[in-house]
Amino acid sequence: MSNRKKRLLRDKQNGIISGVCQGIGEYLGVSPWIFRVLFILPVLPFVLNFISGVVSILLYVLLSAVIKDKGGSAGTGQDDNVVEVEYEIVDDEDDQKKSDS
Repeated sequence: MSNRKKRLLRDKQNGIISGVCQGIGEYLGVSPWIFRVLFILPVLPFVLNFISGVVSILLYVLLSAVIKDKGGSAGTGQDDNVVEVEYEIVDDEDDQKKSDS
């Protein structure tokens, strides 16, 4: 048995918009279409009122911002937004003195 913890992550690659419903479905072990319907249904004008549609959209956007993306580095402890840069500090004054001599 694996000691690996189950984490709630978005899955942009297999998802339709931002992968929120896909991630929730994978986390709970059910079809993501259940959650897609639950988010879309309140938006339809003949189902519920305007406020429920707005709440549904805001909730989806909030979850999209809060839940991390699975991406390629999920589980490796690396952040997708970090870029490693190699650099060298050059002293311009020393270079200028050498060229003046």
